[in-house]
This record gives sequence, C-alpha cells and structure tokens, in this order.
Amino acid sequence: MQKEVLISQGLSSLSQILEYGQKLKELDIKRMDIEKKYKSMDNAINSIKEIEIKEIEEQSKRLKEILKTTLNQIKNNRLERKDIIKEISLLNKKALDPKNSLDDKKMCLDLIKMQSEILKDIGENGIRTLHELAQTTQKAITASNEKRSKFNIPATLSYIEN
Repeated sequence: MQKEVLISQGLSSLSQILEYGQKLKELDIKRMDIEKKYKSMDNAINSIKEIEIKEIEEQSKRLKEILKTTLNQIKNNRLERKDIIKEISLLNKKALDPKNSLDDKKMCLDLIKMQSEILKDIGENGIRTLHELAQTTQKAITASNEKRSKFNIPATLSYIEN
C-alpha cells in the first residue's frame, strides 16, 4: 500500500510538472502574441508618425512658397511704386519749371494724375493680393490640420488589438 501511495504521489508530481511545462508553453505563446501585437502597434504608430511628419513638411514647404511669392510681390510692388514716385517727382519739377509752356505744364499735371492713379491701384491691388494670400494660407493650414487629425493613433491601436 505504501508503494501504491508513493506511485500515486509520483504520478501526481509528474502530472503537476507536465502541467507546469504546459503552462510555460502557454505563457510563452502569450508573450509572443503580445510582442507581435505591440510590434504591429509600433509599426502603425511609426507609419502614422511618418505620414504626419511628411504632411507637416509639405505644409511648411507650401507656406514657404507662399511667403516667398508674397515677399517677391511686395518687393516688385515697392520697386514699381518707387519708379512711379520718381516719375511723379520729375513731372512735378517739369510742371513747376517756369521755362515750360502752359501746355507742357498741363500735360505734366495730367501725367502726374495718371501716375498717382496707377500708384493708388498698385497699393490697392497689393492689399487685396495680401488678403487673398492670407486666406489661401489659412485654408491650406486648415486643410492640412484636418488631414493630420484623421491620423488617429488610439483608433488605429484599437483596430490592431481586435
């Protein structure tokens, strides 16, 4: 009987050892599943990060181009206005010169009036263009931000988990 008890205890211990071995295999499989799941999450997060960085870089590039265009336009308008102001100044001197005839003075005053109108138009067009560029820039920023807001890491992780 004692022999039977020992055999029974031995079989019970062996069964328990086998059960522990099985449990270790199950835990190892769970660990591998978790590693696989988090690797997928890491890959998804890295992909989203790369997409967002690329979108931000593209937005930055677009804004730099808009800024460059705007600054060039401002520079060109300034140079054009500067030239017109020089012309107006010369025409003004000519109009005030007592050596010139009344017709020449009248013509100079008419040209001054035309150049002044052109100067005014350049200023108004410049303001209108700057306003349009500001609106375009804001629309581009909003569109880019909306696009980036769709990169939802929690939703992506939720999708991967399921």
